[in-house]
Amino acid sequence: MTSHFVNAAAAIVAALGIEPEWSVAGPDGCGFVAGELGTWLAVHRREDGPGWLHVEVRLARDVPDGPATWAFLDDRNNEALVGRWVHDPSTGVVALAADLPLAAVDGAGLPYAVEVVAGMVNTAETLALLSAPQRDLGGAKALTLVGGRRRPSWHAVCEHLPRRVYPAGRRDRVPAEVLTLVQDSFLSILPGWLADHDALETMAEAEDGSLLVVRAARHPHAGWGLMVVLGGERYGCDPDDGARYAAALNRRESALAVGPGGAAGPPAAGCWTHYGAGLEYRLFLPAALLAAVDDLFAPVAFVGACVRGVAARADATLMDRDPPPAAGPILERAAWPGDDEAATPARRDPINDGLDIPEASIYLDMMGRACAITDASFALWRSRLVPGDHDEVAGFIRFCESCIADRARRSGANRD
Repeated sequence: MTSHFVNAAAAIVAALGIEPEWSVAGPDGCGFVAGELGTWLAVHRREDGPGWLHVEVRLARDVPDGPATWAFLDDRNNEALVGRWVHDPSTGVVALAADLPLAAVDGAGLPYAVEVVAGMVNTAETLALLSAPQRDLGGAKALTLVGGRRRPSWHAVCEHLPRRVYPAGRRDRVPAEVLTLVQDSFLSILPGWLADHDALETMAEAEDGSLLVVRAARHPHAGWGLMVVLGGERYGCDPDDGARYAAALNRRESALAVGPGGAAGPPAAGCWTHYGAGLEYRLFLPAALLAAVDDLFAPVAFVGACVRGVAARADATLMDRDPPPAAGPILERAAWPGDDEAATPARRDPINDGLDIPEASIYLDMMGRACAITDASFALWRSRLVPGDHDEVAGFIRFCESCIADRARRSGANRD
């Protein structure tokens, strides 16, 4: 990787305001820890083709492959913004990964990359806080150390979504304005696609019958933005096989991004997901992302590059064959230095079921955040401890046992 490419990734880390002591750099990229998880950024170029920024945020380790994992990934990908949730069966790692066209996020377009990375970090850190790796994936939290140390408090980027993305998504003005500008340039963005436009949607059809839709849409969490979807009747799929197929395609996408080859077209920013009747390749660009550069015309180049990346996935014969195996590595940073040491505190961290559970024991985690654990999750967490853990967590065990006993006494008194 050239120094320019390394500098491009480092510029994003600097723009996020990550402290130097929680950042790492290597000859092939750079990374950081903003909360509990490791985020890695690298820029790649294949031969003389266009370059792309590759982003990975590790969520979980030691996750088994199978229907439960595929279903979890597909549920997350159904509501993903930018990026794809992917599982690497060879390492057991689950990560949120994305690939952005370098030409659209370098230089003046850097704020788009900063916005994407911030949203990805917040998304993954929230799932880690809510113990998805332990409870939902049957694995371990991918706690990441820097210099052998665990970060004691979270960075502001871990709250990027509620602070910036959700408020910006309350109105549809920016997505609607950007869509109009994209429609004006659509022939140059996707030549050869037959397109129809209306006020809030563009629908285009390729010669092979693939359909691509760009529309102003409301995300269930992020509010208004632009949804870019590739699909159609030719992508129909047995509902019982949809999550497996989507997981395999997302593995192939990641292998393409970090390996020497594997599929036609450049890496892209979205994900494959099963929506009920078939597969779709989706990408959601929130209003905050579209407004990252203070210039109404600036998003056209960025959105256009993203639309071309989605359209490059068009393949009307995709469902005629079994999901293709990924060639080569799936994740660029499946392992981080200190992973063996991090496994112990990650295992000892109690499961957090969220504060909305009425019958639970309330506690503060290692970063001082209020959490709650149900009786069932307490039993699950305790069953995974090893003999060397018990002395270190004996106080928490006594606390939970006391809370469980108190709830039992109150329940009995209410019955009487």
